[in-house]
Amino acid sequence: MGLLRDRRAPIELDNDQLEEVRNNPKLRALCNEREEYKNCIYDKGLYPITKAKGTKLYQQYKETKRNIGTTYQRLQRERLITAIREFYDLIDTIEIARQLSGKGPTKVLTLPRVEFELRERATIAGMLFTPFKNKKARVKFIENLA
Repeated sequence: MGLLRDRRAPIELDNDQLEEVRNNPKLRALCNEREEYKNCIYDKGLYPITKAKGTKLYQQYKETKRNIGTTYQRLQRERLITAIREFYDLIDTIEIARQLSGKGPTKVLTLPRVEFELRERATIAGMLFTPFKNKKARVKFIENLA
């Protein structure tokens, strides 16, 4: 677990949650509206849709298409926030039940290994396997070693 956030908390929606967002009534209504505009454009003999540029129907079609995108993003974001809240509401119960059942932790969480504790060490490690370009680089390497 991190200091501010549990790593097990969801960071994206699963397939069922995405399907729930896609089947939202508001989003379905906007998709149906877009289809109506598209069918009207096709009925006028304008195929592909780009041939209808400059017409009022095309403007309404594009506006509805933008509304679908923004509505989908908003619904997806709201559903992710809900999923995260559900996780944090249930995690204590899940952890207590797991501990009472006698099961051990599924994964031991450890901090990543620190490669270089000092900046000079990192500099030396970077310089070890590269040839010196000039005398200044060699002097800098020796200073860092000291």
